Amino acid sequence: MDATKIEIQIEGMHCAACARTIEKVVGKMPGVRNATVNFAAETCAVEFDSAVVNKEAILEAIRDIGYTPLEGDVEKKKS
Repeated sequence: MDATKIEIQIEGMHCAACARTIEKVVGKMPGVRNATVNFAAETCAVEFDSAVVNKEAILEAIRDIGYTPLEGDVEKKKS
């Protein structure tokens, strides 16, 4: 089973607690194997099983907690 990896540029983070909130919410989604937020770079790297969850659901989860994912900067890779 291949994992899909994406990196999402995120606007609206103001502190390290914001980054932890995003990591926690995205990391608990079914099918997400790993979510790591880089507060300084304003990015979130997500590794997930595309048979369980998709990019749009991840972006929506980020929007739902009050942050703005920049969809144009999403990059997909298969490993």
